[in-house]
Amino acid sequence: MPPALVNDILIADVVYDYMLIQVTNPALQELTLQYAISYKNNDTIIRKGSFKGQVVQLRVTHMPEGCYDFYITAEGGEPYILPFEKRAESFEQYLVQR
Repeated sequence: MPPALVNDILIADVVYDYMLIQVTNPALQELTLQYAISYKNNDTIIRKGSFKGQVVQLRVTHMPEGCYDFYITAEGGEPYILPFEKRAESFEQYLVQR
């Protein structure tokens, strides 16, 4: 599945247990980025935090299946919204992949 690209930040459009965030712009890699995750079409934030660097992995196992928005903001900047879908991995899928 192709990742969503907004201003040099990549995430997959479908995630399972972990969300991988790649920051491809070297200038952004030096900044502390704030993030928040909310249900799609709902302003209720269910997770938030910050990170700095090129690649970050977030564990999202605890989140139920569904559609979400990932908000990311650089210091003093406007937030960018990246939609994604969280799916639970079935045991059969786990066995096939291993």
